[in-house]
Amino acid sequence: MRRVLVLGAAVLLSACTTNLGTLALTSVRPMPIPYNIIGPRATGEACSYSVFGLGGGPPSIEAAIREALGTVPEGGMLVNIGLTSTWIITGIVNQTCVEARGLVVPVPKSPS
Repeated sequence: MRRVLVLGAAVLLSACTTNLGTLALTSVRPMPIPYNIIGPRATGEACSYSVFGLGGGPPSIEAAIREALGTVPEGGMLVNIGLTSTWIITGIVNQTCVEARGLVVPVPKSPS
């Protein structure tokens, strides 16, 4: 019985790490970089699911940003991004989502 309790405690206290995505440019304040907004405020969402706490992992921020950019074909970047994370935990099937919202701008052209 003691082994079962120790094993149960080890499972509850275990942890892992996962890459949430790669961001090419980030800043916590507005930067003096000129850009043209080419679309309305775009929103993208990525979710992951787990069953009895197994599987899933965190959703990808990168996937949420890619989905938002997909709403404007000429879009290359999001500026003034807001990220929101939501959880639905039932104990049986759990859902974790991340939502990215931002203004769509084209990728700047390199100077010739």
